Amino acid sequence: MKVVRRLLCGLLLLVAVLLMGGLLLSPKFSVSRSVLVSAPPDRVYPLIANPRRAICNWRPRAAPRG
Repeated sequence: MKVVRRLLCGLLLLVAVLLMGGLLLSPKFSVSRSVLVSAPPDRVYPLIANPRRAICNWRPRAAPRG
């Protein structure tokens, strides 16, 4: 019975430490992502400016391989 009681107290202590640690963390966070495009800006800008048109013209099977 003592072993079960110690395990329960240890588990309760672990949960309390994790909860207290969560309270110390900042509630604000940010996620960012970046991509390096190896093309000149004058080729990339039309695709970003009008993505619907770019998607309509996109044909992956027609693109040359290699």
